[in-house]
Amino acid sequence: MTIFVSPHLDDVALSCAARILFMHGNGERPIIATVFSQGSEAASAHYVHRASEEEGACKALGADPVLAGFLDAPYRSSDYNSFEKILFADLSRERKTVEEATAFLVKLVQERSASELCAPLGLGWHIDHIITHEASKLAAQRTGVPISYYEDRPYAFVEGSTALRKAE
Repeated sequence: MTIFVSPHLDDVALSCAARILFMHGNGERPIIATVFSQGSEAASAHYVHRASEEEGACKALGADPVLAGFLDAPYRSSDYNSFEKILFADLSRERKTVEEATAFLVKLVQERSASELCAPLGLGWHIDHIITHEASKLAAQRTGVPISYYEDRPYAFVEGSTALRKAE
């Protein structure tokens, strides 16, 4: 069973729908695990709506949703008060979040007896995507499951972004 790791509600549905539909057509039921699936208390209605949309997308794709409940970057730290700061953030300041996300994924892999992780490349350099990439890589190392990567959409449409990220 494959776990698709999504930084945010909608990232896997936008990036991996065809693969998930193919897997479902072959009798598989993958999991879409969304790491950053919460906002502030004031934004809770928005996130309830987004979670409902995610559940609908999972149902249509033939996947099961799992929400980790970590806060999106702008709600996690006032340091992320602009798009520029979210894209050019220093990952070393997020080591605690990386470790917590890794622990969540390790537990999920073990509980669901996953045979593979499919994680974002971290295109676009959004801090939440980079954290999810790193946590997925660490979870795969710690559990011994193979990992594959997908191109984060819409960032993958920026010419040269995939090659640049792979070069990193």
